[in-house]
Amino acid sequence: MLSVMLFGVFFIFLLTSCSASFSAVMSLEDVPDFSQCVAIYMLVIIGTSIFCGFGTLLSEEYEAMKNAAWSSDWIGSPVPYQRCILFIMSVSNKGLNFMAGKIVPVTNSTLMGMLNESMSLFMFLLTMKDKSEKSSLEK
Repeated sequence: MLSVMLFGVFFIFLLTSCSASFSAVMSLEDVPDFSQCVAIYMLVIIGTSIFCGFGTLLSEEYEAMKNAAWSSDWIGSPVPYQRCILFIMSVSNKGLNFMAGKIVPVTNSTLMGMLNESMSLFMFLLTMKDKSEKSSLEK
């Protein structure tokens, strides 16, 4: 259930960042509108970074749990304890993948990908606006 909700949140964040990029390009000369677009974009990035930061932290803690189980003094301990430690290590070998919609991993690399894509969109829109302004001046 959380996976589907996270996918919805990420989708809304992505749409909002793209819309903010488009609005920022269209309102470059209007300082209040431009600053409002930048503020909205920053809020979206902060919201996304909270989710991605916690996802990365959760994955790192999961990895630390596996390492702690392996590092414990389990060799020579009672057999039920050894079985528990072996179970922890075998389950943790497949890793923890905190996913949004079973499609996108919720990690810091996902956040960086979203930032790169939104900045690419902003630069593309800025280039297209410059080209359209140049062609309208030539006519």
